[in-house]
Amino acid sequence: MHLYEIAHEIQSVLGGGDGEMTEAEFKALDSLEMDFTAKAENVAKFIRGEEAEAIAYAAEAKRLIGKANARTNKAKQLKQYLKECMERLGLKTVKGELLKVALQNNPPSVEVFDEAAVPQQFWMESDPTLDKKALLVALKAGDKVAGVNLKQSESVRIR
Repeated sequence: MHLYEIAHEIQSVLGGGDGEMTEAEFKALDSLEMDFTAKAENVAKFIRGEEAEAIAYAAEAKRLIGKANARTNKAKQLKQYLKECMERLGLKTVKGELLKVALQNNPPSVEVFDEAAVPQQFWMESDPTLDKKALLVALKAGDKVAGVNLKQSESVRIR
């Protein structure tokens, strides 16, 4: 029987009478509650396993991202090294059997050396965002804030 089926059966036994339970209903309820406890524990064990796998995958992803970043940085360093060597020799292109290496100009970009001197017309206004941490502190302190409520939710905690 599935967990939801056991829960439904418990509700049926509890809600099916006039308040007085027969001995058979009491035994059935006791058995159903034991089944529910066992199933709930199995679900909790499965959740723990899934959480452990998620942590392992996240750690592996972090390790792989570190390796990818290291390779990207190494490639940047080698490009800079190759550029410096070609510049030292005055070469603009090098043709190999499979690849051609060439120095080329990048598109123009802006270099800001004094932000204070830049006219206001070139500044962007950032969109206002709510400071939910400050709202939470105010609501917990008992302040009334229009447009917001303090919400309390529940979650499953496995210990």
